[in-house]
Amino acid sequence: MERLSTLNGNEDVVATISWECEHTIEHEGVFYRGARAGTVTLDTPSESFVSFSDITEETALSWCKNILGQDVVSALEIEVDLAAEVCSGRNKSTVTGMPWE
Repeated sequence: MERLSTLNGNEDVVATISWECEHTIEHEGVFYRGARAGTVTLDTPSESFVSFSDITEETALSWCKNILGQDVVSALEIEVDLAAEVCSGRNKSTVTGMPWE
């Protein structure tokens, strides 16, 4: 999180939150990870101001998801799941090789 010491009379104001959406799967003893990351900029504090020291992980996630919007959040979740699946090879539809190998 990036924060400002003061803004509009509030102290310890979070200005931006860096986020990461990831999914890790294990396949045949190997771990595969799909991930996307970004940053959201928070609106100027309002009457419901929460200072940096009082922000919980749940609150920060909620803010990020609200700013990104449900469509983007859903697309990110699908994308990282698919990336992990593709990397693991679990969803391959073709296999190469010779029958005598």
